[in-house]
Amino acid sequence: MFEIANIKGEVSGNEIVVEENPLSRWLCTNTKSAWIWLILRLYLGYTWLTSGEVMVLK
Repeated sequence: MFEIANIKGEVSGNEIVVEENPLSRWLCTNTKSAWIWLILRLYLGYTWLTSGEVMVLK
């Protein structure tokens, strides 16, 4: 029905396997990127707690 062109990856029958983005692969598999995730999680946790505190104390 539709023709798919210019997709990097391996074609096998009716399935098309597209390779993962190198940046997302590095962020999810490299231990050096753990510092990025730590900072992000601490910041998001802090903002979540401070937002919730305002709602509880009001």
